[in-house]
Amino acid sequence: MEQSNMEKLRATWKKQTAQKLDQYRAFRHVFRNVYDFSLDPYRLKILLNNFLATVALLRRDLQDFQEKIKPTFDSLT
Repeated sequence: MEQSNMEKLRATWKKQTAQKLDQYRAFRHVFRNVYDFSLDPYRLKILLNNFLATVALLRRDLQDFQEKIKPTFDSLT
């Protein structure tokens, strides 16, 4: 079975990065889809405290991905 484009993209992220990003994806889902709730200040604090570290992980993984695909891209140009 062939991987979808999203599965291929997810495969470029290391497991730690994917887990961290999933926390923000889940928060975004709740925030956008549930209107009659109050945000958990403890949970929000954890997300805010981890945000810069998560961005650093994402940047690292994206740079790794860019390095992996560079030879293919260079061969096309």
